[in-house]
Amino acid sequence: MGTQPSGPMVVSADLAALLSLRCNHPNLVRILGVHHNAGAAQLMVDYVHGRSLAAVLAAAGAERIPLAEALAIARDVARGLYFLHQLR
Repeated sequence: MGTQPSGPMVVSADLAALLSLRCNHPNLVRILGVHHNAGAAQLMVDYVHGRSLAAVLAAAGAERIPLAEALAIARDVARGLYFLHQLR
């Protein structure tokens, strides 16, 4: 007898997939689906071209990233979050 995935991660992944059906915004990654495997939920998302935030920070090393770049990142994150909050 197999076990069904359960727990907060599965619920969150399923909820994220449902919400993504209503989300179309340039600052949000589109969720294509959810795959449940061995009790873990894996989100399938669109490929995002460019560097990850981790890569940007790693490239900066011990130095800080330039203020203009940090503000642009923060602005894009804020725009995506604002859009999500307007969906209520």
